[in-house]
Amino acid sequence: MLKPRVNSWVKDYNVLFVDSPVGSGFSYVEDHSLLARNSTTVNFYHTISSTTTFDWESNVSLYIASESYGGRIAVEFAYALAQEIQAGVMHCKLAGLFLGSAWLSPIDSIAAWPKFLLGLGYLDEAGRKRIEQRVATVREKLTQQQLDVAMDGWHGLQQAIIQETKGINCYN
Repeated sequence: MLKPRVNSWVKDYNVLFVDSPVGSGFSYVEDHSLLARNSTTVNFYHTISSTTTFDWESNVSLYIASESYGGRIAVEFAYALAQEIQAGVMHCKLAGLFLGSAWLSPIDSIAAWPKFLLGLGYLDEAGRKRIEQRVATVREKLTQQQLDVAMDGWHGLQQAIIQETKGINCYN
């Protein structure tokens, strides 16, 4: 039988972890028509009010946390919640947002990789230039709205980094 802990942070802090997109990580739906197609299809208020019986109107601070691509949704969720609070629709004490390795702007993230890897000593100057050229190609394809080609370029960039660094990839 579970027994309540005498000392617990949950009495003083609430953490809502946003895992996104649905279908990745620990999030799932049985009805695939409920999968969000983009962030505008996510009804934040409905989600928070229908998925919990928690007393959101308490005086306990609420922190929203997420990582990777979920970070993008967490920022939008926090913003939408803040608007609901300001409008008087929701009553809670939103105190902060924790983002771990958030994938907010993929092109800006990958553009930082060459200098970062050079600074850590995983690339030499020639390797940095080769990787930066691949980043520039991905950026160009995005600008031209050639999204499939850009995605292929991104995958090629990951493979090039693995080769250049002898095994470093963005997931380890």
